[in-house]
Amino acid sequence: MSAEYRELEVNKFFRALVKLEGSDLHLKVGKPPCVRVRNELKPLNHPPVERREMAEYLVPMMNDRNRRIFDDEGGADFSHVCDVDGVKWRFRVNLLQQNGCMGLVARRISNKIPDFKGLFLPPSIEQLCFYDQGMVLLAGVTGSARAPRSLRCSTSSIDASECIF
Repeated sequence: MSAEYRELEVNKFFRALVKLEGSDLHLKVGKPPCVRVRNELKPLNHPPVERREMAEYLVPMMNDRNRRIFDDEGGADFSHVCDVDGVKWRFRVNLLQQNGCMGLVARRISNKIPDFKGLFLPPSIEQLCFYDQGMVLLAGVTGSARAPRSLRCSTSSIDASECIF
């Protein structure tokens, strides 16, 4: 097993997030871990996380580079991978310092890229994927699936093996 997939104590919260089909994980000192399910924060069945316990969960998540960034800037953004029932799930992680305490906010990244029809975009947008020059800027609010939409547009007109993401 590579270092990228090492087992961490904090993974129990990431597994709960996936099993509850949540979108976000929130860890804050003095509060129980929470997951966002259908836009509602729900506490997990766990006592409030203490300061020392939080550090024990979060510090092992960081490699040397992210630890330096965290120490220098008071926060770090990186990806995390967790195995849940044999499926590798990816998360965007933000580790932060707030009032002298560590905290975490993580977003689950979907394992499925929908086909163009599954994006519910107007058919005219699909034609933009087939131009061989130019750039399309895709904007939207948080949670509006910009990344899956842009990846689907990118892979519609070229061989997926040529994608660099």
